[in-house]
Amino acid sequence: MFGLADKLYSLRKCREGYVEPEIDWRPEIVSYNRKSTSWFCFVSNNISKRPFLRNRIIPKEGDVFIYTISSLNIIKPNPEQSVRKLQDIYEDSMNRMYKELVDGKTLNVLGVSLGNVLSIRASSDINSSIERIISIVGGGRLGLSAWDSILTGSIARKSGCQSRTEYEEKMSLFSPLNYISGIKAGKISIRLGTRDLLIPFKQGQELSWAFVEQAKKTGTKIDYKEYKGADHCSSIILSALDKI
Repeated sequence: MFGLADKLYSLRKCREGYVEPEIDWRPEIVSYNRKSTSWFCFVSNNISKRPFLRNRIIPKEGDVFIYTISSLNIIKPNPEQSVRKLQDIYEDSMNRMYKELVDGKTLNVLGVSLGNVLSIRASSDINSSIERIISIVGGGRLGLSAWDSILTGSIARKSGCQSRTEYEEKMSLFSPLNYISGIKAGKISIRLGTRDLLIPFKQGQELSWAFVEQAKKTGTKIDYKEYKGADHCSSIILSALDKI
């Protein structure tokens, strides 16, 4: 809470000599029942591998595609490399989404942290209504979120960009705010922590406001909650406790 968990997490990840293990982002696919529902989940390793978080955040209905991604695997000094890595995951998920639609499945998406940049763009580009979108600790602009983060800010500043605005321009292909206007969903659930240091709260607010405005246009139900005083790590745990 109050940023402590985020600071401890970042200190461990950013210590001298630390190298983030490469995580295989190719999806784990789990079928829970015969419901004509599919979930596409873009989550961190902590969520996909820790039973408490996994069982309470990742849905257990229909076919579930779990993409595990790591911010430190994705955010690199070269922004073009970061975008290419995201593009590979995005293209794979879109191909699978189209197949699920052809098979008559109803689509749902979950994005946690960096996973929001994939879940929101896919939800917009699929050109089909999404039954439910869950957004946990996301940010509206990928470049600005990475630049201002205590976890990835030092990496972003090695990009050669002279300003956070220039860096945002180079990362904008995966900035969620660029895709909100194309989203049609039955329900959107949003969870943010007001003391988030990994994806600053102001970035999350900007994304949530855009979601709310789009929901007004499309008649979408919004389920919005802020965790007062909670940082990034704590907000994920609180979302799990809420069984969002």
